[in-house]
Amino acid sequence: MEDKEKMKKETDWLEKIHNLNLDRSAKNMILMASRKLKTSHLFVRDLYYLLEYNEDENIVWHYTKMGVLEKILTPDNIKIRFTHSKFTNDPSECLILKEIYKDKKDDILNMLKENAIKEALNEQNTNKNEFDCYMFSTTYLKNSFTFWSKEYAGKDGIAIGLKKDLLKNELISMENIANSFYTVMEDVLYVNSLDVKRNTLNTIVQFLEASYKICSSIENLNFLDVFWSMFPPLFKHNAWKGEKELRFILYNTETKNEIEFYENKIIRCHYEYFEDKNIISSIMLAPACNDEDVKAVEKYLKDSGYNIPVERSRAFDLQDKQ
Repeated sequence: MEDKEKMKKETDWLEKIHNLNLDRSAKNMILMASRKLKTSHLFVRDLYYLLEYNEDENIVWHYTKMGVLEKILTPDNIKIRFTHSKFTNDPSECLILKEIYKDKKDDILNMLKENAIKEALNEQNTNKNEFDCYMFSTTYLKNSFTFWSKEYAGKDGIAIGLKKDLLKNELISMENIANSFYTVMEDVLYVNSLDVKRNTLNTIVQFLEASYKICSSIENLNFLDVFWSMFPPLFKHNAWKGEKELRFILYNTETKNEIEFYENKIIRCHYEYFEDKNIISSIMLAPACNDEDVKAVEKYLKDSGYNIPVERSRAFDLQDKQ
């Protein structure tokens, strides 16, 4: 009976692996590692981490380099860099919505209920005046195999946990005070521009209608300028679906922006400062880090006025088991 229960547990975990939003090679690496485990106890413990378990859906994670930690979590405040949409690692991602619109324009027009929107779309297909758009990317994936196995591998990787409700409230309050930008917190929509589903077209129609309503009471503001500035950053190719990204976006900011040079790249960015240190929930260091690294980060945080837990990822621990 005990053997059957162990077998059922392992079968359940393997089923969860197959359902993960990872590419085939990543899944195969997990499966190969899992077969080397000797006991059900180790199997469950290690796969718990590899399955990117996130017990609190209000917590999102920002994966970055270790050196960025002290730039974000300063002694005085939390400093978050929002990157201009045209200076991301893959600027082409903001073109996906335009590709879909170009190919599916007739379908979108037929789905629209407002004749005024249809007439406007027939007269003008794209925006005349583009707003600035700045993004801060996070993911729902805690301790993600997907991220640890890429650019954040080694001892240089770190994941910062943020409370999305507090961060959203901070942005809204700043929006009301400054009255110079508009903020959005949205899950990224993963689509295949070559195989567009009906629900994707419905979403585009809803965004068009929302843009029209926003501009209906504002003089000299074209709703297509709003639509083409606000919504393209929310669409990414389906190949990136495994990242489960949530984006915080600032639009049309009139505050100072900066040009930075980072790892042989030029970045146009905008910084926001937050006084509430409770926005940060926890810190996770990359799997290659050790206990001394954890203690060093804990000391920095304590000296800087942060009372948050620090742990090391054990996502790759099983590779050392024989």
